[in-house]
Amino acid sequence: MRIQKLLIAVVVLLVLMFPVWGATGSMRLLAVSGEENALRGMVADLSLEIQPGSGRVFIDTFPLTKLDTQISIRFAKEVACDFVGVDCSRYDFFYTIRANAPIIGGASAGSAVSALTAAMLKGLPVNDTVAVTGTINSGGIIGPVGGLTEKITAAADDGVKMVIVPSGQMLYTPNLEENRNNSSNVTTNETEINLTMYAQEQGITIIGAESLDDVVTAITGVMVDNGLPKIENLVIDPTYAAVMANLSIMLCNRSETMREGFIGASFTNASLQKHADLAQNLTQLAKNASFKGQYYAAASYCFGANTNYQYLFTLEQNYSAQELEIKKEELLARITEFNELIEKKELSSITDLETYMIVKERLDEAEDILNNEPIRARELAYAKERVYSAFVWGHFFDTGGKKLSLDEDHLRESCLAKIGEAQERLQYVLLYLPGLLEDVEAEIADAGYDYNNKQYEMCLFRASKAKAQADVVVSLLGVKEGNLKNMFTVKKKLVKGVIAHQQEEGFFPILGYSYYEYATSLEEEDISSAFLYLEYALELSKVDIYFKNGKQSWSPRPEHKRFAGIFVAGVVTGVLCCLPALRRKREQQIRQRKKK
Repeated sequence: MRIQKLLIAVVVLLVLMFPVWGATGSMRLLAVSGEENALRGMVADLSLEIQPGSGRVFIDTFPLTKLDTQISIRFAKEVACDFVGVDCSRYDFFYTIRANAPIIGGASAGSAVSALTAAMLKGLPVNDTVAVTGTINSGGIIGPVGGLTEKITAAADDGVKMVIVPSGQMLYTPNLEENRNNSSNVTTNETEINLTMYAQEQGITIIGAESLDDVVTAITGVMVDNGLPKIENLVIDPTYAAVMANLSIMLCNRSETMREGFIGASFTNASLQKHADLAQNLTQLAKNASFKGQYYAAASYCFGANTNYQYLFTLEQNYSAQELEIKKEELLARITEFNELIEKKELSSITDLETYMIVKERLDEAEDILNNEPIRARELAYAKERVYSAFVWGHFFDTGGKKLSLDEDHLRESCLAKIGEAQERLQYVLLYLPGLLEDVEAEIADAGYDYNNKQYEMCLFRASKAKAQADVVVSLLGVKEGNLKNMFTVKKKLVKGVIAHQQEEGFFPILGYSYYEYATSLEEEDISSAFLYLEYALELSKVDIYFKNGKQSWSPRPEHKRFAGIFVAGVVTGVLCCLPALRRKREQQIRQRKKK
């Protein structure tokens, strides 16, 4: 009996040593290495093993990769998990890259890493005759890479049949180093290469991919999508539309009231006249936006007009320095009173949470400005209008929405998670553009300050904005001006799908939709700002993921389970078969002892 118990314990130990819920997969990716001031293309082998764990990412590369490649792999994993809607915090990811080159650099492995991860999480087999290159960006957008001609040539030499590249680079402009090493006769001019023709000469089919679903479809042969609704036009939540329309009316009526005070006024100072003209122009833009039903944009334009009118009004009062200080203290007292009021609010929905974020942000900004010494008319005017805008946004409190658990623990965890994401994006950008994103660094520092002061709602908000600011830089690295419009269209469609999905889940992201609308209004006149607000929209349309169990758990393909099951069954069968023989041997030993 003792031996039988021991054997059962051994079987249990063996089962625990060989996890059933593990999976492995591999594919090919294209890379380049720099050798003697030239680029050399190569085909690298990418493999992934997923095991139960705690969300850790392990990277094993030979030869060595640069830091940007390692960071991009971690980012790519996050994008894939979000794409398939799986909670990856329960699993560990082991990535291995093997290539025949001294060093691999760049982030062009991003799309391949995301695609392989997503394919495995979806249980789809990968075609090993397909190779991929392209960066991966927020929302799963495929971004540009370099060395494409060298990569295609290397793919052909390695027997690859199909290559996936960013769709915006099908007409490819190499850099100077690539031009000097390019011997193709299919260039359309001295610098531009038609990659479709170039690949055909090499005996390869080439496909342009806009987003991660395109890549996963190409490497698996199975039509997949990101699971977001395919819609032409968003259906705006009626409560949001009514409240936002009222907010814009309040702000724009304020503009009209202040404008009437300056009718017929003439300014001898050119700078003051400029403020008056700007206020008038912004008022007109607000009217145009309201006519289109873009109420957030109208409210934003009217806020801009109000700050200019308020500045002119403050100057007209000709306040002394002492009077300005008195006005400042009065406004600070109002801010304190308003802060005390909103801190008493019980946040029970995403609408409440996002309302708190935007109201608190305006109050904090106004307070920071007023704490400058000495206070000036321009600062007092801006702070006053910022407080008023906080007041009107407060009308979104208690307007309903699906209830969530917004307790302190969830808020704290969401804050830490978002700070980590923002810091990772920042470090990635700084590898290419050191010293560029001081505002992002400051925003992350402010989020950390909020965390230390248990202001977890504002920590989440600031960290989300910091991440979006870094993401927009990552997304636009290497993108040619001619491709900006197409990329904006792709991302806008993605954000629209995210918002529609949230509506299906019972949430309407008032900030996400507001920023989406504003980005759309800026598309023609300021594409860079439009991209930034679109990133804000993407980030702030998904804050609910930290407060609900909306993501699925994952299990590997059936054959992995069968293999593990067969192995364990074999061990158990072998042990059970041995038991009778062991028992007979034990009985024989006992009889021999008795005879003695």
